[in-house]
Order: sequence, then C-alpha cells, then structure tokens
Amino acid sequence: MRLASGEFFAFLDADDRFCPGKLERQHAALVADPALDMAFGHVREFVSPELTDSQRATVRPPAPQPLPWPAPNLMLIRRESFARVGPFSEDVKVGVTVDWYARATEAGLRSTMLPDVVLERRLHLTNNGLRERDSRQQYLHVLKAALDRRRAQAPPDPPDPAGVAGSDLQP
Repeated sequence: MRLASGEFFAFLDADDRFCPGKLERQHAALVADPALDMAFGHVREFVSPELTDSQRATVRPPAPQPLPWPAPNLMLIRRESFARVGPFSEDVKVGVTVDWYARATEAGLRSTMLPDVVLERRLHLTNNGLRERDSRQQYLHVLKAALDRRRAQAPPDPPDPAGVAGSDLQP
C-alpha cells in the first residue's frame, strides 16, 4: 500500500475478476458525492469451470443471485479514507475482511452500495474458507475484538437509580 501512488485503491483477489466498467461506475459515484469514502457493489459467484463433478460437490453452491457485499475486493476507496482505517490485519487467516470493514464502520467511513454487479467471485477447491477450515474460530476473535472496541468507546451506563442517595425508588 505504501508504494501505491493513486488517489483511489481497488483490491482484487487473484482468483476473481472485475466486471467491465466496475472502476468507472464506482469512481463516478465517489466523484458525484465527495462526502463518500468508498463505493461497493454486488458480487456474482461462479464455480470454477475446470472442476470435475466430484470436485464441484465439495464446493458450496454459488449464491443463486448477485448479492450486495461490503468487502474490500468489491470496493473502490479513497486513499485518505483507507489510511484512516489502517491496513488489513496480518494476524488472522480468516476474517480479514470482516475485521477491516468493522474498523471502517467504527471510523465512520461513509459508503454507497451500487446496484451493479462489479465482481465475479470464483468458487474453487482452494478458496480461503475451504483451505482454512480449522481457522474459522478466528471469526469469533475478530467479532469479539470489534465488540471490545465499541464497548471501550461507548459512554458509561447511567448510574442505577436504586443506588443513588436520596432516591425514592424501591428495589
């Protein structure tokens, strides 16, 4: 990321593909509303065509229709907005995108979800979710870390009226 020189960042996993016009549509949305930090779109999943029928049976079926997905490989984000959130975690094998998006939400980044399919996601035998099955509990750690950050930022609970001196409330 430090070596990138552009004003906007886009991310693409090596096994997926951008749809034609993705960057142009997302860029237009960000230019039209300078208050937006990032633009997302929908994903269409497909099973990798080289898989045999027996291999296909081990891969989950693709979603039946395109889905909105606020994941980094579907977004175009302003460089300064990405810097406010910080880099992707290198401490987890799974949940990297969940962690980053939670931090982006906590940082108050504003986004839009375009109705367009902007990414085609390939389902195959070495998808991270299949390859790292034993690491799925890391999702819980990512979610707990997000909850802990939110709790630390939340205002303290108001005092319990029953514990306030002079209160007329009965327990």
